[in-house]
Amino acid sequence: MATPLARQAGAGWYPHWPTDLFVNYRDEDVLLGLNAAQTTLASLAQPAGTRAAK
Repeated sequence: MATPLARQAGAGWYPHWPTDLFVNYRDEDVLLGLNAAQTTLASLAQPAGTRAAK
């Protein structure tokens, strides 16, 4: 039986994995993540009638 740490690392979500360092990501990767977060927040806010301030 695998240990909890091995199951987490194998699933790809162990937050302290040695390769999960900011220096390992390109600017495009960060921008893609920010774009995804923006899209998600907008899709959640729209049905609530929330709008961005101008």
